[in-house]
Amino acid sequence: MKFILALTFLIPSMSFANALFTVSKTYKEKNVLHYKAVVKNCKLVAPYVTTQWVMGAEKGQLEGLTNQEKKFFEPKVGYSKDTEVDFTLGAMKELNLGANDFKKITIQMKGCKAIAVSDYKNDEITVKNIHLQASLLSVAGATITGIKANGSRFILNVKK
Repeated sequence: MKFILALTFLIPSMSFANALFTVSKTYKEKNVLHYKAVVKNCKLVAPYVTTQWVMGAEKGQLEGLTNQEKKFFEPKVGYSKDTEVDFTLGAMKELNLGANDFKKITIQMKGCKAIAVSDYKNDEITVKNIHLQASLLSVAGATITGIKANGSRFILNVKK
């Protein structure tokens, strides 16, 4: 009984990574970059968002971003508080989108679960995947998928 009681007090204070969305690309398409929010006690905590490659084109091992990849994929946090964090991605800046469309991604806490949202034509989109048409060092376009605020599926094809 003491062990179960101890776990009850420990678990709420533990931090964990909450899956947000993925980035895939035409170059080594089986390698998928996972973005995760860092959550502790149902609040976002620094570093707020982490990234990790699942190297499906190889043995499925996990890897961090290389220095070249950081330019495109490393989250640049602009605003943060314990229930909301805004960040930008270099890869999104490379695309020809509207003035405010997908310029930033916001992590929002919904209860104890984090979600990633962005704006497209004044509609809030929950981001699920960004598939880049990319070579090793450039981005030519993207397909962004997610869920609209009304629950319907969102798909946007963008060319540079």
